[in-house]
Amino acid sequence: VPRQPIAPHTGRRDVFGDLREGMAYSYRQPAVFGLLLLGTVPLFFAMTYVALLPIFAENVWHVGASGFGILAAAPGIGGFLGALGVASAGRYQYKGRLMIVGTVLYGLMLAAFALSPTYHLGVLCLAMAGAAGVASSATVGSLVQAIIPVEVSGRVMSFYQMSYGISGLSALPAGALAASFGAPVTIALCGILTAVSGVAIARLRPVLLTL
Repeated sequence: VPRQPIAPHTGRRDVFGDLREGMAYSYRQPAVFGLLLLGTVPLFFAMTYVALLPIFAENVWHVGASGFGILAAAPGIGGFLGALGVASAGRYQYKGRLMIVGTVLYGLMLAAFALSPTYHLGVLCLAMAGAAGVASSATVGSLVQAIIPVEVSGRVMSFYQMSYGISGLSALPAGALAASFGAPVTIALCGILTAVSGVAIARLRPVLLTL
């Protein structure tokens, strides 16, 4: 993320006017709007696995509390390694392709986790999903900050940060689906939707592949 000067103070501003201005700017810029979509839509589908992990530990693999702890930690460990990978890439030229591929792999690894025949394979898939997800989200966040002008950076980044709150809403429909079709089917479906949404956003906003 490049260093940017502090935006000049322009006096008292209207909060809702600032929000409208930020939304209008984001919508008018294909790259910015695409990045915001990529940071929100796939995450909404992907984060369903968090709410359903206890079901896998208790009813699918019967590994108890300690097994659940390992399942919950696996994405964090993978995410840490993924973040180190993105940081070491530094001036990697094809960041747009990295975040699209990361999003697709995130979804596919979640689907693989859901359909894993063994507990240990499921843990490995979760770790790989965490690495891919963080690689994608960290790249999206850095690109958003790199391409938006300083005058609207606060407003645009506020929309980007909202994606993490919105993703939590996915637990409600995921729970309803799991009650009807089971947790493995639900997470597999959400993983596929994560991958498909990443490809669809790249097709709708091909400029993302050039970033």
